[in-house]
Amino acid sequence: MHFSNNKGYIDNAVFEGVLTNEKYSDRLLGGNKLAKFNNEIEFSLSGNEGLGFTPDLMNRSRFIRQFYSLEDTNKRKFKRPNLHYWILKNRGTILSAIYGLINYWVKNGCKAGSQPFASYPEWARVCGGVMECVGYNSPCTQDTMSVNVGGDPEMENMTALYKICFEKFPNQPIDKNRIRDIIIDEGDIFPYLDFMKKADQTKFGSQMVKFKGRVLSGISMNVEDENIRTQRWKYIFSRWSPMDTLVTSVSLSAKTDFLLGKRARKVTIGDQGDHPENPVVYEPDFNIYLSCSFINKDGRLCGDSPCAIALDKNHYCKKHFPYNQKNEEIV
Repeated sequence: MHFSNNKGYIDNAVFEGVLTNEKYSDRLLGGNKLAKFNNEIEFSLSGNEGLGFTPDLMNRSRFIRQFYSLEDTNKRKFKRPNLHYWILKNRGTILSAIYGLINYWVKNGCKAGSQPFASYPEWARVCGGVMECVGYNSPCTQDTMSVNVGGDPEMENMTALYKICFEKFPNQPIDKNRIRDIIIDEGDIFPYLDFMKKADQTKFGSQMVKFKGRVLSGISMNVEDENIRTQRWKYIFSRWSPMDTLVTSVSLSAKTDFLLGKRARKVTIGDQGDHPENPVVYEPDFNIYLSCSFINKDGRLCGDSPCAIALDKNHYCKKHFPYNQKNEEIV
């Protein structure tokens, strides 16, 4: 189902739900009976530059950009002006070509696509796998240029703020007043906020709390001490690494103390028993393990309770690495 020539701002929670739900239910007219249907519709939308959409719709979509640089779009010349007629006439050839791609993918082991797409995991596995197998880029990769044309201005502005704050104050706690001054000095981020108005100050404060712990463009924003009032929070912008996901309930002040210590050596993180051929090697800036860092071959984290807090050590729970409880170093 295609909706063409959309304008304005698309914001419909029901439509967003239909995009990802396997079934759709609604009340039948003239009564209170609910009906449930299999959702087998493929949706597409089109619109010109200036079309806006919610972050939820953006995250459930993939974009196709079409660009024409001249003034009169009606002067465009196409190789196949009547595309619908050509597709109907060559339907068998087109389907055979698609079958050839799928058949090649099957003969090569049906390898799943490398790029995740959480909204449509099976589509990412199959369609991503087919496209990558025959040499094309993954269809699951987000088109950041299209996202910036419309979509989520809050996310776009926060991403720019992350980069600027990290550039000016890397790994240093700064308060909201300093961040506000940075925004005013830059001039081109958060143009819709007037910091002279109390309402906009409150709105910006809410956005900062909302993005606490988020990672944008490889930079994380965390709070130095969450035990004080949010109005007094100081934020730390630091380069994010996958190891940071192992840090679950530790204050940033403790994290900063470790950052000031010696750099951790290169360690091997992975299953030392069942899958020694597939270790995950990473050299972190610091290691604070509050959960077991055992990673299975399929990339799943164990996450069980730790034996201790260890710096410069591989850290596993009793089940996966018993002798590490003696705090033995593994290099």
